[in-house]
Amino acid sequence: MTKTQEASVCGTRIVCRSEPNPGGEDDLAAATTDERYDEARKRVEAKMGFFSHLAVFAVINIVFLIIAGVDWLWVTLFWGIGLALHAWQVFFSDSGAMAAWKERQIEKELGRGAPKPEPAPAPAPEPTKTEVPGPSR
Repeated sequence: MTKTQEASVCGTRIVCRSEPNPGGEDDLAAATTDERYDEARKRVEAKMGFFSHLAVFAVINIVFLIIAGVDWLWVTLFWGIGLALHAWQVFFSDSGAMAAWKERQIEKELGRGAPKPEPAPAPAPEPTKTEVPGPSR
């Protein structure tokens, strides 16, 4: 019987087994669950980061607009553009097209260090058959 313990250290989920699992099926399910958990955690942390950015943006800009007046608007405009890009990255970058592009880029980067395969030799041309004129059957 395999004994499993889970712990969280500094926000990282750790799974420890006291005995190896010879079948490996539970390991595959646990790996899939762990990957899903890590992806969900990353998305939640990204959303928390955006909302923190939004709160700081609102507080600082309100204070400086009261203190400096309309002279501060140009800073608000450019910071707002950065905030909009942050929102796009957090909420809309998980589209299928972006995920496909991301995977292509990862494969491209993995292929950079690998030696390039030699091109396959061109197939030899097949001899052409010439028909000899003769009586038709």
